[in-house]
Amino acid sequence: MRGSTKRPAFLMAALLLSGTSAFAGASDALDRAADLLDAGLAIEARTILVEAQADATDAATRERLHELLGNAERRIQTMSEQEVKLQRAELFLKRGDLRQAFDQAENVRRADRSTGQEKLRASDLLDEIARQQDALLPTIDATLAQAEQDFLRGSYADAKAGFSAVNRSGVRLSQGQQRTLNRYTTRLLQLEREHGAAFEGATMSAGALAPAAIEAVSGAAVAQQDAFQPIENNQQDMFDQVQRANAQRVLQEADADRAAGRLIEAANGYTAVTTDPLARFLSDAELSRAESSLREVRALLGGTQGGNLDQEIAQREQRRQQTTTEVTNLLAQGQQALAAGNVDDAQTSLSEARLRWRRGYTAGLFNETEFAEKMGELDNFGRTIESTRASILEREKSRQAAQLEQEAAKQASEAQSERDRLISGNLDRLQALQAEQKYEEALQVIDEILFIDPINPTARFMKTVIEDIMVYRKYMEIDRDRSLSYAQESLTITEATIVPATIMDFPPDWPEISLRRGAIDAFVESEADRRVLASLESRKIPATFSDDRLEDVLAFIGTVTNLNVDVDWDSLADIGIERDEPVDLQLSEVSARIVLQRVLQKVSPDEFTKAGFAVQDGIIVVASDQDLRKRTFIVIYDVRDLLFDVPDFEDVPELDVSSVLNQSQGRGGGGGGGNIFNTTNTAAGIQLTPQELLDRLKEIIQTNVDFDGWQANGGDTGVIQELNNNLIITNTAANHREIQGLLRQLREIRNLQISVEARFLLVSQDFFEQIGFDLDVFLNVDSAQYDQVLAQWGLAENPAEIPDFQGIPFTPGQIVSGLGRRPGFVQGRPVFALVPNENYNPDAEFPDPDAEPFVNAFFPATSTFTPAPQEGGLGIIPAEQNSFGITSTLLEGSAFASQILAQNPALSVAGTFFDDIQVDFLVQATQADRRSVVLNAPRLTFTNGKSATIAVVNQQGFISDLQPIIGTSAVAFDPVPATVNEGFTLKVRGVASSDRRYVTMGVEASLATLKGFDQQTVSAIVGGDTTGTGGGGSTIETADSNIQLPLVQFTRVQTGVTVPDQGTILLGGQRLTTEIETESGVPVLSKLPILNRFFSNRATSKEEQTLLLLIKPTIIIQGEEEERAFPGLSDRLANPFGY
Repeated sequence: MRGSTKRPAFLMAALLLSGTSAFAGASDALDRAADLLDAGLAIEARTILVEAQADATDAATRERLHELLGNAERRIQTMSEQEVKLQRAELFLKRGDLRQAFDQAENVRRADRSTGQEKLRASDLLDEIARQQDALLPTIDATLAQAEQDFLRGSYADAKAGFSAVNRSGVRLSQGQQRTLNRYTTRLLQLEREHGAAFEGATMSAGALAPAAIEAVSGAAVAQQDAFQPIENNQQDMFDQVQRANAQRVLQEADADRAAGRLIEAANGYTAVTTDPLARFLSDAELSRAESSLREVRALLGGTQGGNLDQEIAQREQRRQQTTTEVTNLLAQGQQALAAGNVDDAQTSLSEARLRWRRGYTAGLFNETEFAEKMGELDNFGRTIESTRASILEREKSRQAAQLEQEAAKQASEAQSERDRLISGNLDRLQALQAEQKYEEALQVIDEILFIDPINPTARFMKTVIEDIMVYRKYMEIDRDRSLSYAQESLTITEATIVPATIMDFPPDWPEISLRRGAIDAFVESEADRRVLASLESRKIPATFSDDRLEDVLAFIGTVTNLNVDVDWDSLADIGIERDEPVDLQLSEVSARIVLQRVLQKVSPDEFTKAGFAVQDGIIVVASDQDLRKRTFIVIYDVRDLLFDVPDFEDVPELDVSSVLNQSQGRGGGGGGGNIFNTTNTAAGIQLTPQELLDRLKEIIQTNVDFDGWQANGGDTGVIQELNNNLIITNTAANHREIQGLLRQLREIRNLQISVEARFLLVSQDFFEQIGFDLDVFLNVDSAQYDQVLAQWGLAENPAEIPDFQGIPFTPGQIVSGLGRRPGFVQGRPVFALVPNENYNPDAEFPDPDAEPFVNAFFPATSTFTPAPQEGGLGIIPAEQNSFGITSTLLEGSAFASQILAQNPALSVAGTFFDDIQVDFLVQATQADRRSVVLNAPRLTFTNGKSATIAVVNQQGFISDLQPIIGTSAVAFDPVPATVNEGFTLKVRGVASSDRRYVTMGVEASLATLKGFDQQTVSAIVGGDTTGTGGGGSTIETADSNIQLPLVQFTRVQTGVTVPDQGTILLGGQRLTTEIETESGVPVLSKLPILNRFFSNRATSKEEQTLLLLIKPTIIIQGEEEERAFPGLSDRLANPFGY
């Protein structure tokens, strides 16, 4: 090869992959081909056999080669078209012709007649081709550039090899690369035509060299493949192209050797192309030219070398006869094979005969006439073979067509039977699924049936039925889910009515929620570090060191704690600490952490250059503090919960009536008291913004954690940044641990809450007792006065005329009562009891159900009744007393007594004795006791240090004022409404003590009860002309309206107290006692023993009312509440080390 020997990597790889397979000899090639045939790889076997023809020199090898080649051809004919393409693709891939491999595999993949397995093989091949192309893609530019340089330098063979390698790679080229390839390929073809021969180059596969070689040869005969073969008719066989290109190359090289005077090389080249296997791949013109050139070269060689002519002639004659005999035998064998129907063997014999006859002719054994005659005979036999082949193929096609038709009919019948079987089976399956109510699966089965038979009536009908059933079932499911959701919502509402037993309730699955969400800590040590830190904290060791070496002390600590200790002696040496630094420390049993800290403090030179330790990857690292500070990392802390400032709530409805009235009338309120929380216009009432709180938090962290290490404080260790109210902190593990602890403490303080229960307790006790006795005596009842009254009624002569009376209708006492002292007379007429009712008739057909046999009064018919005067003697002498009535009247000042006196007494006994003396007596006795307790207990929970309010009131509107509207001779009022509140309000501000045992609070509690409204009349005077004539007549009138004055019982307490946690304190209250004892009677008689009971009455009323205002605070610590609800959970979450 001419030109540079330095080639691009891509081209070198292509050259290595191209060409034919290398075998030690023809025998190895035939063995390999036989193995491939046994493996079913007929295409590759045929290719190897074709390539081995040139090396098959002895008869046995050639005979075996032709036998294997025939087997390969027959095997290929029996293969499917897709299998042939797949084996070609695999062979192209093995030999590096990726473009041809891609075309063959892609053709199989896209073909509709390809089976699934064939498409899968094609896809695998395409994947491997793509992988190799991806590996070659980076070298394309370098290969094109090198080939272009070779072309410009005149190394056309190298340029051709490079461009061919790029072309056969099949890599997708850019537009520029494709233009370059096309341009130089065209120019190379033009140069080859002008030169008359192809340029020499490396042995390349057909995909790279065949196109150029084919175009370079004019009039080349293209062998058409048999139509029966599964290879495409319009595509030349790759292997024939390879051999044809090789034959042309050898012919061109022989021409070049002849021109250069290398006659022996030229003779060898012409001999190679005029004999098998290259001779069959040249056109007749090329073969004739090669034979002529061979004779000329041999003549030149003969003339040059001389020789024994007779011997030469004898040898030629012997060879002539041998060739004639061999050709005749081969022709006879071909005819016998053709007669036996073996067209391939006949064709093989014909090809061998042609080859040997042509070789003899080339060797000068026959003249032109003999050569032409024999070639004509062979051509005639070839045509006979082709005719026989065509007939056999036609018969085979007819047979195959008939066989295919029979197979198609059979397959159609089998397919119909299979469809019927599948449909029947699916219908049975459909019936079973419908019985099992698996309608979704049943619908899939119906779809399968309709896919097989789209017009199946049963499947179409069942599809409609199943779809309707599915819709109905879906509706039923939705309706059930809806009803179930209603029931669940009702249960939720009922569950919401459960009164919590504790102040703070946790959900039942709180442990799972806590463990699932994990700890809220932003910085968490690794498991190994937590184990080491826990061991240092919990392990107690003695420290009895007396000038011991530092190295020994650290080794001792590591041994007794069973922990790994890594000492950076180099960093310690930088600050003046050596291995033999003496340590003097005497401590009793203390934690290993404290011992290690004290030891390092002892050996540290000063406060600024000191030693320290850190735990990293489960190892205790001892080094200088400066070196430890270099090991920093970033942690993001979510502190938004610490930036939320809970506001103070202080507004509640006003219960004081005076304040309400003043506000409604536009005047300033009065009597409301001062602000006990002292937050108005003070710094305490100003809330900080989140940014201000964040700045304060940063200041706290930088002040309390490693003050000197922060860059903001002049250090070089810690950096603190903020984003979206989150802190982004870069620092060491130890400082992160302290920051996390500081934030945890801040959260524990902030999460402190106080729950307050205020109690308005009103206890009332009332007692009433009255035993009354009333005795009236009437003397001289049988007097003329009484008789005269009877005479006036016409009852003296015949008392029986009194209708339905059992006795006298009135008594002397009633007559005396007519004097006006008793209500027994109305307008001078006596009122009698037991008066018969004229409308009462129980025997009537329709009796009046409301009628009574007697009415309460009876008046005499005389309209001007006057008691009879007394004449000639004494009248009725009354002796009456009213001490009982006086006693009852005196008790009207007691509300409780008034309620009882308004009712009938508990016991009442009355009687009248009527004889010569009338005695009326009345005994009443009542004792009552009432006890009531009214509790109003509002509850309120608030954040520690904040204020909160609660108010439960009923608001009642009323007219508090009237605004007069004046017009001409008229006036009206515009009512001014206001609102009075009834209920309670509670305002609390509290803070828990540092030990969480006491709560200090400021409390304002108010309680108001609306008793009613009083009406107050407001008048307006109206004056003006009322005659309507303008004559000066006028009058003055008034317009009246009413305003409402609420009557409210109001209680308020304002105080500040300190109360134990969950203790109760009395804020204030009122105790009110009212006790009334009354006694009335007849003087002197009421003092006499025994008799005084008849002439005196006593009553007792006692009312006690106690109002208490109590308050009970409860400190809510979330950790305690969580531990109380779920014992042990806090240990699993809050333990910083997890051990």
